Amino acid sequence: MQIIFYRVLFMKAFMPQQTGMNHVLRGVVWLFLAVVTAVYGQNANPQASTAAVPAGRQADRVVIIPIRGEINQVTAESVNRRLDIAEKARVDAVVFELDTPGGQVDAALQICTRIKRSSIRKTTAWINPNAYSAGVFIALACDDILVSPACTMGDAAPIQIAPGKGVSAPTGTLRAKIESPILAEIIDSARRHGYDEKLVQSFVVPEMELWLVENNSTGDRLFVDAREYQLIFGKKPESRAIVHGSSGRKNNAGVTNIPGKLRPLFREIPRQPGVASPAEQIEMAQSLPRSRPELTEQDRGSYTLIEQVVDRNTLLTLKDYDILKYGLADGSAASEQDLVRHFGAKSIDVLDYAWSEKLTLFLTDWWVRGVLIVIMLIAGLVELSAPGVGLPGAIAAVCLVVLLAAPLMAGLAAWWEIAAIVAGVLLILAEMFVIPGFGIAGISGILLLFLGLVGTFIPNTPGHLLPATDEERNAALAGLATVLGAFFTVMVAGFFLSRHLGSFPIFRRLVLTAVVPRASEGGTLLTAMDPKLGGPAISVGDIGIVEHPLRPSGKARFGEDLLDVVTDEGFINAGEKVRVVSLTGFRVVVEHAPENEA
Repeated sequence: MQIIFYRVLFMKAFMPQQTGMNHVLRGVVWLFLAVVTAVYGQNANPQASTAAVPAGRQADRVVIIPIRGEINQVTAESVNRRLDIAEKARVDAVVFELDTPGGQVDAALQICTRIKRSSIRKTTAWINPNAYSAGVFIALACDDILVSPACTMGDAAPIQIAPGKGVSAPTGTLRAKIESPILAEIIDSARRHGYDEKLVQSFVVPEMELWLVENNSTGDRLFVDAREYQLIFGKKPESRAIVHGSSGRKNNAGVTNIPGKLRPLFREIPRQPGVASPAEQIEMAQSLPRSRPELTEQDRGSYTLIEQVVDRNTLLTLKDYDILKYGLADGSAASEQDLVRHFGAKSIDVLDYAWSEKLTLFLTDWWVRGVLIVIMLIAGLVELSAPGVGLPGAIAAVCLVVLLAAPLMAGLAAWWEIAAIVAGVLLILAEMFVIPGFGIAGISGILLLFLGLVGTFIPNTPGHLLPATDEERNAALAGLATVLGAFFTVMVAGFFLSRHLGSFPIFRRLVLTAVVPRASEGGTLLTAMDPKLGGPAISVGDIGIVEHPLRPSGKARFGEDLLDVVTDEGFINAGEKVRVVSLTGFRVVVEHAPENEA
């Protein structure tokens, strides 16, 4: 309609209906009206208009860096890589889109440090839709926070996972040791960006009750704990269970005005004589001073209670409206278009995970690695049961490469773990094909393989050969549980396959159904032990002739059938007689037989 209207105006200006000076003047007037209408009509288009934004928030070029799923070392490396790209592109603002259940504390603290050291002028956390645990630390590290509708933020207390015990909260000295760097980080973030120190600590410390109070003279609002509550009101606080949720209020994109002014706070912990208290130790780690006034009994009567924020049995977890209400967020955004309006941006781009990072994140998931270990070991056993087939061995080799490559890319594997796994595999193979018997080499190989696989679950920290931090110990326990579970699964699967593998059509075609029609062909170990699989049947006590020297494995002929065998007695030369002494799922074991035996 606008285009048609402009066309009519220009036609009025230049239609040759009249002549003379009046026509010229009329044409000039119509032309002026057409230009003015076009300019102001375009600006009046609500979709094309951009509301004015504060100078400190305005950013022409904005980049979104999504952080999704569990936070680990791969996430930290990915964020570092994408921030490097954004810095080289000289963008004006970076938005970290958070949708995470949390993850590794060390990785999250690395991301926080990287964000604070970034040369980009403005960093913003966009909670879309959830930022739990480690995601809270990252959000607080940014210059400001935006919320999406019905989003959630909080529940950031550290936990530990132990096999047989499940998830539990650390206690005593261990808890203090884990919480100290976390509290130091979020207090630093609060002082940098004007968040309330006590409020952010209640995301981490479950026993921290808080009340929101307002100064009667200045209107400033503070969050106070139980001790400060008693100081300013002269009585013990009445605690009640608090559940935060959305009130149904809809927030528009942009800055939301919160009544009152929130000031930084600090959680005071009693001092022990001669020793710096935990609070003092955290304070010594800060580069910025606290700005919160010290409340005393002289402040009694100067404050009015607004509401209780969190009770002693709850970790602070907030919905979108409460995040805005308590001054943690500057506004809300439901879409990228809202981000454009929030920043007054001319362009907005997304720097997502690279495909290799997505693949590494998938392959380093504990359950995926457990499945790979099971497939590798089962495929290796199948290959050993039918030497020379190739396909099961190739599958085992591929699984081994993936098990080593993925942790290497994620920064979880060190040189000793790779060396242990490779040495373990070589020792197991040597035990089965070179060294007679099953002794030191075989046991050592299994132990090295086991320890190497567990080690790939532990973050590779320079200078730490063994797990030194609580996070590393938790990772080691998780790896131990995963590898033990995988080995147990392989034992059950191996017992099942030794009896029923030949009944699967695909394996019958590959290795197990070949009948031995000629003396030049050798039978497999499984066919040697079960005539139902289509091959020869032998039993303990049968006598055969060695055709290929046993060192300690080789081939021996039993009647017209040539079979793979192994001996525990060392080397047996070709032409000598051997007797079958045991049959297992994957080995025919023989010993030297006297020449006079038939």
